[in-house]
Amino acid sequence: MPLLAPVTTAVRSGVLALVGLSLMAAIVVAHCLVVSPTSLSRLAGILGGLCWMGRAILDDGDGPTSLIDGLHYGGLALLVIALLGIGGGLVSGLVALRVVVAICLVALAAAVVSFLHQQYTDRAVDGILGGLMVVYCIIGILVRRSRAADDAVAEHHRPRGSHAA
Repeated sequence: MPLLAPVTTAVRSGVLALVGLSLMAAIVVAHCLVVSPTSLSRLAGILGGLCWMGRAILDDGDGPTSLIDGLHYGGLALLVIALLGIGGGLVSGLVALRVVVAICLVALAAAVVSFLHQQYTDRAVDGILGGLMVVYCIIGILVRRSRAADDAVAEHHRPRGSHAA
């Protein structure tokens, strides 16, 4: 007996269709380019970097230990998520290769951070690396958005037909 279930497809539409805040509008919004895995990993990098910068600012010896530890370990978890996403995006093709590269990028970053912690104070290293991660992730998001806008314009002006290249 065949399955008799209705089949629906989500089609992207303009902003006017999103005014009603229907379930379909929520699905269309969730499928837009802003919430891609790459953007989510960059957002995690921004938040993790800000946590490490906050830790560096508050860690003067008199700050609340629980808040400083929370910022450090919460930022560390967010930065690991960001590095996994960035490492997975470095390679196209096999999923296994993406996983290996992502894990290796996290291991490399951990080794560099460990070395820097031995050479300099933890506060300075975490603050500077957090700031660099914030800048890198913001630039990545801005470049991704500009590429998406350029691709949309190029797609709009691309000739259609059987002989189009």
